Amino acid sequence: MGEDYIEAYVPVTLLGQLSEQSGVTRVETIFGPKEVGTLPLKPARPPLQPLAQATTDPCLTELGTLTGVVSETRTGSWSSSCTSDRRGERAARYYSFTVSQNSVVTLILISSDADAYLYLLSGGRDGTVVRSNNDYRPVISNAVIETGLEPGTYTVEATTNARGERGSFEFIIESAPLNVCETALGTLSAGSTISRSSETWVDTCDSANRPGRYANYYTFTLNQTVTVTIDLTAPDSDSDSDGKPDADTLLYLPAGDWTGDFITANDDKDDDTTNSRIRIGLTPGTYAVEATTFGREITGDFALEIAAATVSIPVDSHGATTWHQAGIKGQGVKVGVIDVGFDGFGALMGTELPATVHMRCYTDIGEFTPNVLDCEVDTAHGTAVAETIIDIAPDVELYIANPFSRADLRSATEWMISQGVQVINYSAAWIWDGPGDGTSTLSISPLNTVDAAVAGGILWVNAAGNEAENTYFEQSYHDENRSNGLVEFLKDDGTRAAFIGIRLYAFYPFLAQLRWDDHWGGASSDLDLYLYDINSNIVASSTDFQAGDPEHVPFEVLRYVPPDTGNYILEISNGNIPNLGRFQLQDFFGASYIQSKTLYGSIGNPADSANLGLLAAGAAPWGINSEIEPFSSRGPTPDGRTKPDLVGADRADTVAYGPAGFPGTSQGSPHVAGLAALVLQHFPAYTPAEVAQYLKDNAVQRTEPSPDNTDPNNIWGHGYAELPSVPNTPGGRPLPERLRTKMPSLSPG
Repeated sequence: MGEDYIEAYVPVTLLGQLSEQSGVTRVETIFGPKEVGTLPLKPARPPLQPLAQATTDPCLTELGTLTGVVSETRTGSWSSSCTSDRRGERAARYYSFTVSQNSVVTLILISSDADAYLYLLSGGRDGTVVRSNNDYRPVISNAVIETGLEPGTYTVEATTNARGERGSFEFIIESAPLNVCETALGTLSAGSTISRSSETWVDTCDSANRPGRYANYYTFTLNQTVTVTIDLTAPDSDSDSDGKPDADTLLYLPAGDWTGDFITANDDKDDDTTNSRIRIGLTPGTYAVEATTFGREITGDFALEIAAATVSIPVDSHGATTWHQAGIKGQGVKVGVIDVGFDGFGALMGTELPATVHMRCYTDIGEFTPNVLDCEVDTAHGTAVAETIIDIAPDVELYIANPFSRADLRSATEWMISQGVQVINYSAAWIWDGPGDGTSTLSISPLNTVDAAVAGGILWVNAAGNEAENTYFEQSYHDENRSNGLVEFLKDDGTRAAFIGIRLYAFYPFLAQLRWDDHWGGASSDLDLYLYDINSNIVASSTDFQAGDPEHVPFEVLRYVPPDTGNYILEISNGNIPNLGRFQLQDFFGASYIQSKTLYGSIGNPADSANLGLLAAGAAPWGINSEIEPFSSRGPTPDGRTKPDLVGADRADTVAYGPAGFPGTSQGSPHVAGLAALVLQHFPAYTPAEVAQYLKDNAVQRTEPSPDNTDPNNIWGHGYAELPSVPNTPGGRPLPERLRTKMPSLSPG
């Protein structure tokens, strides 16, 4: 009972969907769906008109028309008499309002009694979802939506994340006029470029995504699938001779026009910290570009360039199309998706997903049902993963589960083994529970669950992780200044410092995990972890004692939720250690900006398993699959093994996350899992290790300027996953010989 009970509080992250805001990449966690929203720090504004009006729907409050600048607060409570239209068996209250002009509207739902969940709908209660937010922070359980809206009537559903939650809440609505300046650029085709070299930010054109900023909008239409590169640059025309552009630019890419669903954003172009670039594969349709600034109320000149290049869609780029044409679509192969949540799954059954799906839907630790509504919790992450698998292998038999704990993960896996599942995709990670050699002494460790799955005949495909930019890893300990007793970090300029600087964001949970080279059980080297604010105050620490006792492990974990955005310092005290081997420090939730990062040594748990029946999958954008995603976790593992094993495509379209809305190794992994299902249909006698080896052997290696430009390597593993032409003889052994040159000349594709 004790082991299962504490499992509810062990952190796990999903490895996509990612969001890029202010140059920081964040990942979704078990605590809610991936919609990043911060409580706006705005002064209260009095309402300019009375809002509440009578209504015939006892669950609906009509707020009237929002005109000018409005700030209104309503208090309410959840009860069984008003239920959610979208989340089934949850309590809900509804608020409707009308926008008379283009406006920036902020919705905030606050409750100390329940985990709040917000939907913004166009029209009435039966309208289309415009935005939703569950605010994934583990401590702050409020929900926030901030978006630009065009004139019309809208409805807010204020509900809860979990069934049975009741209590009081506070609902805040704020609105301010939005002046949109939008220019139509026409149709963009492969090989063409549109340039706007003399554009200007002015105070009469507002941003719909960043209140208090000025912005210009540009729409363009695509009639074919292309890779689009968007560059936003500002000149250096000031007289301060600082060599920096006049403005720190920021790009947003919505679908349709300025009111469309947000696809991606960028604040920093590669290593440039002021100009912005978005490179992404897009399918036919109309898109908008918001060209704005990071800082408030910035005016001045800028240039915008949009270029398009030919690209293949993910199914083509992974070589699956020819297998489909040969009739190989995963028939007879059972594939399992284990994930945190499957919001919206039922609505896609029979269209984007199979009409019949086998389900093990958890309602609590150790408790589950076959009811799809019980899987539709927390996030649409698992739904998007399942969609991705079906794109590659549309005829597989699908199994899904949403375990709450590591014990539940083991139970769900054993259920899938009993059902004859042959491939499991797991696009999630847990905190470390072993030394990094692929083993763990914890019986319910995900690493041991992987071993059980492979022993049961299942190939396990796992997202490698999105922590390349959130990890510091060194093979040897440095403390040149022995008197201070602190581990020293290598800075970007080649010098060393006895601390690592990080920037934390208000209310985003920070979890730092640290492990080092010692016995996992009987550790005698004692390290401690401290977090300081800018005033040198200790705001959090982890000081577990390691003195060689059997229960002592070389691991520390520090948790903190910052009340404000700001700079902090992490220190590692070296305690009683005269010399130390490797050590590994990671921001598990990816909710910070780390000053010094190594990129390498960032593979997650259980992707760092040593089992040959596991494939750890990194990510490359499907439209530019010769370039690794900067966040895609890299090897080596602490014991020196090469990881990831393969790289799959991300940023592909799903209904759950919209056009190009699924960046992260979470989508790279199910693309690989789908390929494995095709291989198993054609070679049904293959063991998990043989399927893994087949995919490794036929991957196309990418060559990038790096010190690790080998095959395999710690960036791409064995390469970008791609099936060869369909072999003529199905079902045979041994493994076919490698069917292509592994390292062709580099070209986008």
